[in-house]
Amino acid sequence: MEDDRDHDLDHQQSEIAVGKWRIGWFTPTLIATAFIAGMLSASAHYLVFWILNGRDVDSSIPQSWVSPISTALGRAFSISLGVALGTAYTQLLWNRLRRSPTKIGTIECLFLMQSNPLKLVSLAALKTSPLLWLAAAFIPIVPTATIFPPGAIVVVPSPQTYSYNTLVPTYDFDYRGQNDSYENLAVNALFLMGPDGEVRYSKPYLGRIARATAMSGSYLTTASPCGSNCTYEITMPGPEFSCQEGITSDLSAAVVEMYGNVSFNGVYPSQYSPQILPEFIAAEKPQNESDGRFEFELQWNGDSSMTCTVWYSEYTLTMNYTGGRQETTLAVKRGHLLNSTYLTGANLFYMDSTDRMTYPDDWILFSGQNVSTTYRESNVHSVYVSVTDALKGAASGYGTEGFFVANTIILETPLASYSKSDVNDVTINLDAQILQSLLQNITISLLSLSNTNIFTEVTTTRYINQYEFAYSKKLVLPYAAALFGTLIFLVMGTVALAENGVAATGGGFLQLLCTTKGSSVLDDMVRGASLGGSENVSQELESLAVRYGELTNAKGELKAGFGVEDEVRGLVKGRNYR
Repeated sequence: MEDDRDHDLDHQQSEIAVGKWRIGWFTPTLIATAFIAGMLSASAHYLVFWILNGRDVDSSIPQSWVSPISTALGRAFSISLGVALGTAYTQLLWNRLRRSPTKIGTIECLFLMQSNPLKLVSLAALKTSPLLWLAAAFIPIVPTATIFPPGAIVVVPSPQTYSYNTLVPTYDFDYRGQNDSYENLAVNALFLMGPDGEVRYSKPYLGRIARATAMSGSYLTTASPCGSNCTYEITMPGPEFSCQEGITSDLSAAVVEMYGNVSFNGVYPSQYSPQILPEFIAAEKPQNESDGRFEFELQWNGDSSMTCTVWYSEYTLTMNYTGGRQETTLAVKRGHLLNSTYLTGANLFYMDSTDRMTYPDDWILFSGQNVSTTYRESNVHSVYVSVTDALKGAASGYGTEGFFVANTIILETPLASYSKSDVNDVTINLDAQILQSLLQNITISLLSLSNTNIFTEVTTTRYINQYEFAYSKKLVLPYAAALFGTLIFLVMGTVALAENGVAATGGGFLQLLCTTKGSSVLDDMVRGASLGGSENVSQELESLAVRYGELTNAKGELKAGFGVEDEVRGLVKGRNYR
């Protein structure tokens, strides 16, 4: 009999205006299209950055456009997923409202959560439907995922190298000026000569360079001839030390003979005492004892000593400029010993005729060597002399009343280290390699006295700004996480849509207008609240539990709407409702 009554009711309802059980194409298409649009936005974002990777900023999309494009794609992504999630959330919400009675205050939170994250603090909403709470919490997370992708691409300076031949400055040890005159030889040499052509000592400006490099512990730098970032090689002769431990000369006697035994460095004059082990003492070995070699003997820290001979060697300098800052590395190829017998001989460059106006390179001097070789080796010898002139002498009794210093600048260089615990203690840090580095620094510093230019191959590095897709995870991970999370809620929303049998519309007036009529209890409870606003809503109304389901009016007509538990039944899919 009840089945017959339901059949009659359905027949009667079919003859009047009734609701249609139809999902339609719009809502499923909207969910799918919005999700696909989100995937396409993320893919387009990745594709743009992948295309830009490795490209020059100036010859591709300007940097001023990359940021807006990235922002636009991220915005399209968040809007697309927001539409899909919002639509799926609405289906889940109306599916939940059909299942069991829920307090009106909680329903209010469930409706507002997707657009107002502050409603997420409602524990009642969380307890009533954890799934809806998670979906509502996930919606505002999607836009935050778009914060990271723009940082996946950066602009970095990329080095581009070019090689070409050009003129660079160098110091030519053979250079004697514009002609081969004796006057030009004297003017351009690194040494001073006496009236009979003998070499006396290094010129003062070379000594100044030697002292400056020794005191600074580095070579003098020069401006780059090829831009801020470039590299080239030049070759030039230079002196090289070959050292062995031990000395054979009486250095104390040699220093006293050369500089005297009285020092005036302190408040009172002090005398050199051979009984006090010197902190440092050095002198050149007398020529008549050196077997035609230049030998420099040194003793430091009391018992350390070495003897160094001087070689004529070939220096290959690699000049590297980075950001305009010079860094020079070198390789030394040992040549032959400098011959002290002829280089220190009397009348070395003696001009045998007052009528002679030139000194050609192949002219043979009294020593048996030609002018070119003698001039070049004398210049190399002068570099060596500039070092020994700065170092030779003695320093002893540091920190005492008998402090004695003769000539040497060793205590003024980084080679001398002073104790922080004992102000009277000084240690000399010296070995063969350190002594050789002094010669090398002076030789490199001669480039500051550049006297000619030579052609050489220069490798120039230009830094061009390029895009680099360096942090792809910043794009892939946020987008992938957002898409995966969205897909889960979309699947559940689609299932809810199928269960509902009707596509619900979220955030609209018509949906609420059409679903809140038919309950006499609700009509009575909302009296006095028709103006709206939370101030007009009573506590009893908020606490009232309602459910969306099947209602029967006084005429016996069926209607779908909200009602209290006593007046509402579950909706029957396919039944006609007014």
